[in-house]
Amino acid sequence: MDWKAQFQPQIVDRGFDYYCRGLVTDGQKSAHEIRAVVTGTRRYHVALTIEEEVVTSAECDCPYAAEGKYCKHMAAVLFWAFGDDDQPEDLLEEHGLSVPQLMAAASEQQVRDFLTSLLQRNGQLATQFELVVAPEKAGSHLTTYRNDVRAICDSYMDEDDFIDYRQAGAFEDELSTFIQTHVQLAVDRQQTKVAFKQLTVTVLILADLDIDDSDGELMLLDEVCHDLWEQVIAQANLPLQRQIFTWLTVHANGTLQAFEESVTDLVFTHFTTAEFMQAKLTWTAQRLQTAKQRSEDWEVGEWATRHLQLMIDLKAAPADIAQFCSDNANYSTVRQAYIKYCLDRNDYTTALEQLLAGKRQAQGMRYQGLLSRYSRQLAALYQHLGKTTNYRRELWQLETVYDPADLTAFRELKRLYSTADWPDQRKRLFAALPQTADVAPLYAEEGLLRQLLQVVLAQPGLTGVQTYAAILKPKFSAQLLDKYVAVVEQMAAHTGTRKHYQAIVGILNDMTAYPLGSNEANRLIKTWRVKYARRSAMLDELHKFKG
Repeated sequence: MDWKAQFQPQIVDRGFDYYCRGLVTDGQKSAHEIRAVVTGTRRYHVALTIEEEVVTSAECDCPYAAEGKYCKHMAAVLFWAFGDDDQPEDLLEEHGLSVPQLMAAASEQQVRDFLTSLLQRNGQLATQFELVVAPEKAGSHLTTYRNDVRAICDSYMDEDDFIDYRQAGAFEDELSTFIQTHVQLAVDRQQTKVAFKQLTVTVLILADLDIDDSDGELMLLDEVCHDLWEQVIAQANLPLQRQIFTWLTVHANGTLQAFEESVTDLVFTHFTTAEFMQAKLTWTAQRLQTAKQRSEDWEVGEWATRHLQLMIDLKAAPADIAQFCSDNANYSTVRQAYIKYCLDRNDYTTALEQLLAGKRQAQGMRYQGLLSRYSRQLAALYQHLGKTTNYRRELWQLETVYDPADLTAFRELKRLYSTADWPDQRKRLFAALPQTADVAPLYAEEGLLRQLLQVVLAQPGLTGVQTYAAILKPKFSAQLLDKYVAVVEQMAAHTGTRKHYQAIVGILNDMTAYPLGSNEANRLIKTWRVKYARRSAMLDELHKFKG
């Protein structure tokens, strides 16, 4: 399967590295679906769909994939599923000797002469070689490493010291390879302090870089650095961990640009001994104070929440935690963390007070999503406490006001009424729903097919018809087919790209699953061949109709 053409070359290379390192686990493969876990910066879950040897959908919960791009974790899983189709050593053998054969055939002097010539021409390779044969001198080459990183950056800059989007991909590819080669070598050679210094140099240079990274080049570089940071921290002894912690907390001050979040994450993910936890508590208190002075609400909320979590982890006095939450109650993330703390301690009275206060606050600020969240939490707590009346009332408000026509809340409400009472309550509930609510899932849930049919026929497009075809088709196939005809005729009335015409043919093919659907599709095609005779692309695609 040739899937690599769907990925950027540098992504394929990163994925192959992850695959070779054995980071793909829990793999499951079927004819059309592949699922696995890839252990990168964290454990990332990958799901891929394959149709006719093409990746048709791909999901991963890493930040890079969140932007709709194919990531290295997906590539690693595909290497796991299908292996590496490239066989560079075999290709070499087709034209001459393999690498092992070449080494066996060469004399010691030939190897020395060739290596000497190669190292004299390539300063970066010479630095790597010295790290292998004389690791005790490696620290003296930090200046060389810094200059090499800057030289790579400079080589892709224009006269205004800017790397534009046309150069960004190649830049990221070269610099990532350089970083991984040099820093990973230092890590592998247990030169942990050297690797640490190299990473600090890299991050500081990249934080000042002026680049159009439209395809996420800085994010990819950040992932490379983050992976190496984690190896360095895990390998470092306590004195070096203290140095690393100090560097990270000093520089995570808003100046590291694209690397800020990653560096901050390193601080909170690692350094979990009592010494570092106490240091983090002091650090977050300072950051919180600075954020308040700048009056940046989002920043205050972030650092207040982090500080509160540290207080909880360090088992601060409940009175101190309560006071801190009272002082920072304007921030929903703080209140949410405090609610969880109270629930974990079975302090249901305080949790209920906080949920009600949070709900009032969200209502005042008209934060619908937050209001819905508080309402769901209140309903769950009322249910847990056996407060049935409150539970029913909260569910009713959630279903009719805060998150109208939510199927989960609807099902919960139904369970609170007897079979005899439910039809009347359901009628009252539907009457209370706003006109904009999507009631189709509720009608489908209750088997109210005529009402469901009215809704899906009134909707633009075919999404509703296709979603509920399985339950509507046995009774209302004629009405659904009429909807197909109306939609596809409207689409055909407008010119478009090949993709547009392919979508039309796809709908025509779907129509053949209905009684008389093939007849209707052929009738339409016959009409269009005359009406749209000048649309060559459309007529060409219509030949692909299967009915």
